[in-house]
Order: sequence, then structure tokens, then C-alpha cells
Amino acid sequence: MRKRMMLLCLAAFYLFITGAGNAHKGAEEESEIILQSESLRECVYEMMEKESGEPLYERELAGCEGSLRAERSFGIESGDDLDFVRRYFDLDTVYSWNIVFPPGRAEGDAEGDEISGWSRQQLEGLGCMEGSVYISAMEDTVPACVLPYFTGAGEMVFDVLDVTGKIPEGQRFPGNVKSVFLNSYSLIRYRNLLRCMEHSRIEEISVNTDYGIGLPRIFLLDQTAAMESLRILNLDDNAVRAGDQEKVRKSKLSSLQCRIDRGTDLAFLMEIPSLKEVSFAVSEERDLALLLSNRELALRLRFCREAVEFDEDVYEGKEPVGIASLDETLGWRQEMEEPSGRDPENFLAIYQRRADEGREIECFTIRRRSKEQDQYGDMENVSTFFRVTDGERKQILLPEREDSDYVLFGDYRRDYFYMEDINFDGVKDIILDAGGFGNQQARYEFAWIWEPQTEEYIRCESYREIMNPSVDREKELVWSSWRNSAASHGYGIYRYEDGEFVLKRRLTETLLFEYEIPDRSKLPEGARVWRWEEETFGEDGKVETRTFEAVEAFGKKRQTPGEYEEFFQGEF
Repeated sequence: MRKRMMLLCLAAFYLFITGAGNAHKGAEEESEIILQSESLRECVYEMMEKESGEPLYERELAGCEGSLRAERSFGIESGDDLDFVRRYFDLDTVYSWNIVFPPGRAEGDAEGDEISGWSRQQLEGLGCMEGSVYISAMEDTVPACVLPYFTGAGEMVFDVLDVTGKIPEGQRFPGNVKSVFLNSYSLIRYRNLLRCMEHSRIEEISVNTDYGIGLPRIFLLDQTAAMESLRILNLDDNAVRAGDQEKVRKSKLSSLQCRIDRGTDLAFLMEIPSLKEVSFAVSEERDLALLLSNRELALRLRFCREAVEFDEDVYEGKEPVGIASLDETLGWRQEMEEPSGRDPENFLAIYQRRADEGREIECFTIRRRSKEQDQYGDMENVSTFFRVTDGERKQILLPEREDSDYVLFGDYRRDYFYMEDINFDGVKDIILDAGGFGNQQARYEFAWIWEPQTEEYIRCESYREIMNPSVDREKELVWSSWRNSAASHGYGIYRYEDGEFVLKRRLTETLLFEYEIPDRSKLPEGARVWRWEEETFGEDGKVETRTFEAVEAFGKKRQTPGEYEEFFQGEF
């Protein structure tokens, strides 16, 4: 009996051990998802309402393939991260791509296109990144071998020191990329990247100067000489120099923004045959007659001690740059018509000039010393006016003095102006940036429309009321958009009728709170409800309103109603 009991105990112990082992084995076989990017992990856990320390298993995302929405920005730090995003996210909702690369293999390795954490197949997956791609690195540089894989990106932003190595034989910088932004630029950075971009199809390069580096703020134009498609070069607070001038003379560059100092060869710049527009920060007094003599050249000149835009303490107590000979040539003081007499403290802060249909349009931004202080830090002491010269005729346009609300925009205004046909009559009109305000920096613009009967530009009050205007030339409409709150947005469609812009349709999009949903019990767990209210404004003053909704269930791709798609077609 005793022996029998011992055998039964041994059998029970064996079953206990093997059962526990099988249970442990089952737990091990359950696929856990490891995300390298903390921001990506936070985004996913937030959607799934998981605690940060909990593991994430594949079974929890069953049926969610291609349906997770990117409600906010997140980073990608490995090939596995990218595989996860490609598998589970609705890529149309990813409005920006942020990717962090580790160092590559040593230059000279056999393949030269392998980096830690990425397989060749995963690198090919980089082609899913459309729009703008922000690239950074764990150790300041990115391997050049990854560049050809961005076959879907239209813009690339580099926040690194440079790239290392070379683009592999038989590959090239992606031809779809039209715009490149170089962050924290200095003379010694991005040299290898710029070599990798030779013979690319890039049309625009912008750089951001690193003021913390004690190096000359200079950009060598030779570095872009082999970029046949480059048209726009925005160099921020960098001066330009050229070693091989013959190379640069073959450039197709049409627009240049940079700082000019006494070392800048203006005569050489004027020899670039395709150059049509320049925006210069004038940091030192010098002769600008050569610029003014080219009447076909569109100009924007900013006069300041430090070549930056107007900020609160831009001058730091220093006197601004002033060029008496230029002031006399332009004759802007005699046009000011100051009610209290001319103030000798006034100075020309920004000068812009464009030509259209034989007319010369000049924009003068004048800055005054504040009466209460000796600093030039008060943006309300800025005045802007236009002078339009058409043969012997002259017209003065004064935006502020006709607009009592103009002071609302003073702190943010940059006084950029451009020419665009906003009423679709075939003649370009004058548009002036009125600035933005509020947390969302809602943008407004002043507009003067060309009136052929009087041959003058007439201020368009109705355009001034359109928030964030965007001109649709194809449909001859002006679109507007705005943010009501974090969960509500609005869109408007304007048409030019009888001399003014008229709101024809408005759409308000809102994510409903739980208490606003009539019967929550009928919805799947975790579902959200979107509501749209569309208003159509008739000529008789009547407003037709229709409301439609969509349920967005967790793990299911959001189905946008047909009425929503119809609105953005702009057909009515």
C-alpha cells in the first residue's frame, strides 16, 4: 500500500511539472511585440488604453491590420518599428514621418548597405513614407546607403551632422524628392550629403543656421552647381561664396535667399542668368545700386544688424543698418505723409519690389523708435505702405491706416507680399501677409485687386476676412480652413461674385464627446463618433443644412461618408 501511494505521488508530481511546463511553454509561444520607439509605443498604448509597463501581444491587435490612426506624431527607430506601422496603421493618417537611424557599417565593407536593426527588405519598406520625412540619427550621422530607399518621399528634413559612406553603385538619390531641409547648418556640415545629392532632381534646398557654432556663416555655391533641377536656395543667415564661378554660372537657380555682407560678390550673383528673385538680409552698409538697376529682378531686402527676422530683442540695443544713398534713391520718406511731421528716427526695415504688366510694385516697411523706450523692440511701431508706379502714374496703398484691427497682427507679421490672380480675371493682384494670431496662428492676408476700368489696385475687404486662404485656380475658388478646438475643425469655400468673395459652403467637423452620443450602448467598445454639419448659402439668403455622421470602431479603418468627399471636390 505504501509503495502504491508513493507511485501515485510521483505520478501527480510528474503531471504537475509537465503541466506547468506546458503552460509556461504556451506563454513563451505567445508573440510579444517589442517597439523600439518610445513615442510609437506611447501612441499605440494610448489607443489601446494599456499601462506603459504592460507587454503588448499580437492577439490584442487581431483584425486591426491597416486601421490604426496616427492621431499624433511618433518616431521609428528600427526596421521592426516600420514593419509594425506598415502592418497596423492606416498610412494615410500618418501626416509626418520621423525616423532615427543607427550608424551604418564601416565604409568599404563588401555591401555597404547594412545597418544595425534593419534588413534589406525593411529598408525597401521605407518607400511607403510619402510626403515629408524627418531624418535624425543616434550618433549624429546617417549612412548614405539608406537614401535611395525613400522612393515615396517628396521632402526630406535632415537633423544630423552629415551622411557617411556613399550611395551604393547602381543606386542614386531618390528622384521623387523635390525639397530638402538641412537643420543646424554650418560650413563643415552636410558636405558629403550635398555630394550625394549631385545630379538629383531636387528643386529646393533650405538650411537652418546653427548660431551656437563659432564658424563663419557661409555657404559655397559650388556645392549645388551639379544639381541641374535646383531652382530655389534658401540659406537663412548664411552668406554666399563661390570658388569655381564658371560652374555656378551654369546654375539654373531662379530664387536665392541669404545674407549679404561686404564679402558678397553681387556682380557675380547677377551673372546667374536664371536668377529672377532674391531675398537678402543686409547686415552691413554697402552699395546696392547693382541690385536696383536690374528692374526685372524681384527684390526683398531686410536691413538689420543681425541677419534674422524681427524678433523681440533682435537689435540688442544696437543701431540698425541704414544706407542713406539707398534711402535717397528710393525716396520713401517723401511718401510717408506722417501726420505729426517726419520723424528722423524712422528707418527702412524691409524693402520689396516686383514688376507685373509693366507696373512696378514696391513695398516699404518702416520701423520707428518707440517714444517710451530707446530700444527697437516694439512691433506696433511698424508701418507698411505700397507704391505702384505705372509710367507717369503713381498710387499709394496704406493697409494699416484703413484697418482698425491691424494691430491684432503686429506681433507676428512679417510683411511678405506676392502677386497672385485671386479673382481669376487673368491679371495678378497684390497680396500682403497680415500675420497670424492665437495659439493656432490663424493667418490672414490683405488684398488689392486690379481694376481695369480705373487702372488702379482696389482694396478687397472681403478677402481680408478669409481665414487661412488658399487659391484654387482650377476651380476658381478660394478655400478656407480653421481649428475650432482639438477635436473640431472647419472648412469654407468662397467664390468671387460681383466684386467680393462670398462664402458658398461651410463644413464643420467634430469628434463627439460621450455625452453627445444618443445611444452609446449600440456602439462597439472603444468606438468614436464623428459628426459633420454642412451649410450651403443660397443667393436668396437661405441656408440649407445637412448633418451626417460616421462611427469609427477601434481596429477598423475609418470610413469617410460620401458627403464629406463630395464637399472637398468643390463642385456645386
